[in-house]
Amino acid sequence: TQSGTVKTLIEETSDFHAMLIPSTHVTPLFIALPETNEVIWYSERSGTAHFYLYDTLTGQLKNTITQGDWIVRNGLHFDAQRRELTLQTASRIEGRNPYYCDICRVNIDTGELTTLLSTDHEYIVCDQRSRVSIRGKDMALGVSPSANYIVTTRSRVDEAPVSLLLDRDGKEIIVLEVADVSGLPENCTWPEPVMLKAEDGKTDIYSVVFRPSNFDPEQTYPVLDCTVNYCTPVGSFACAHTYLYLRMWAYAELGFIAVVVFNRGNERLRDKAFNEYTDPRMPSDSPHMLGHYNNDCVAGIKQLAERYPYMDLNRVGVVEASHTPRALAGLLLHPDFYKVGVAVNCTADRRIFASMGLDFRGRDIVQFEHLADKLEGKLLLVASMLDPFCPVSGTFRMASALHKANKRFDMLILPEHFHPQSGNVTLRCWDYLVEHLLGVEPPKNFTIRR
Repeated sequence: TQSGTVKTLIEETSDFHAMLIPSTHVTPLFIALPETNEVIWYSERSGTAHFYLYDTLTGQLKNTITQGDWIVRNGLHFDAQRRELTLQTASRIEGRNPYYCDICRVNIDTGELTTLLSTDHEYIVCDQRSRVSIRGKDMALGVSPSANYIVTTRSRVDEAPVSLLLDRDGKEIIVLEVADVSGLPENCTWPEPVMLKAEDGKTDIYSVVFRPSNFDPEQTYPVLDCTVNYCTPVGSFACAHTYLYLRMWAYAELGFIAVVVFNRGNERLRDKAFNEYTDPRMPSDSPHMLGHYNNDCVAGIKQLAERYPYMDLNRVGVVEASHTPRALAGLLLHPDFYKVGVAVNCTADRRIFASMGLDFRGRDIVQFEHLADKLEGKLLLVASMLDPFCPVSGTFRMASALHKANKRFDMLILPEHFHPQSGNVTLRCWDYLVEHLLGVEPPKNFTIRR
């Protein structure tokens, strides 16, 4: 800091991207240990994410702290006296959902790993870096300074979350709180986690299925693909942000079978091969573009329909809950499968984000607007003129391309400032889906309050 001299101590390289942070977090997981001139380094170099111990004076690797065909998901607390790290792992138990996260501790010198709590659940522990736990809790820590106590929330999609106080060995001391679900609709059906196969027929992928509270297996229901490419499958395994979880449930209450599929290339919570998958048949200009948007989703929904005959594959829609253009991907890349789509604040041309400092490779690669002639189904484009994150120009470019391709579509442009959907926009989207997938007229004078 005095001379400005820079010395490279640790370097990570990758042909795809150097993954130093799982998609569950907002800051890297390395832990500096200045008292001993060491750092606990997080890396996916072996093919799965693990911790390594480095000397910060020489840059030499001192020890591989964790290793194996499983994944480190979080580093929670380092006990300097015991030289122990409290951490979370996933995929260690064969046959268990790989998104369920346990709580362990490991000696950073010997690599001896001790499991503290591990069941078929997701365990959330506040660590100030997680997308799930940092909101409004900037000073919260789930592990006490002595490492003798842990506060965690146990959850999964088909159970009410429970917060627990644990001792150093993971033994439950007391139940702190149980989520109040008394406000759920009568005869409410919990979502169901389901294991499926990817399009390759080999890779395990996972799905969550939402059904209406008045569900009748003797009837048939249109299917709504609600896969979210922005949020990760954590916090009750699906939809880290509560409003997204409830949004899927709301779609089901409208009369759809709502489905979320965690497809290859969609997040950074599996092994390197899974995380970096891009379908070579599809155009792609970045890991967040076309290549991995719908192929596994289509394969997964077809498998679900074989298992659940009440899912009508002649009436499949696709929606998006963020700027990732899921609806466009569905309708333009799979026009024979998806019949209706709603695109809200979509980014039809990722090159627009170059103005925000993001570097997207291959600026001449095909974008969604270049596929406008593929549209066959019903499409609603919705955009805010003042959205600070997703420029309305992306929607305008898509509309212009569709117009030039002589395609029929619907569009709603609002002179407002919103990124997440407002109540009125949500209502208009519901109306569109109900009209074109359910084939019924939406109710009049209905209001959504948020």
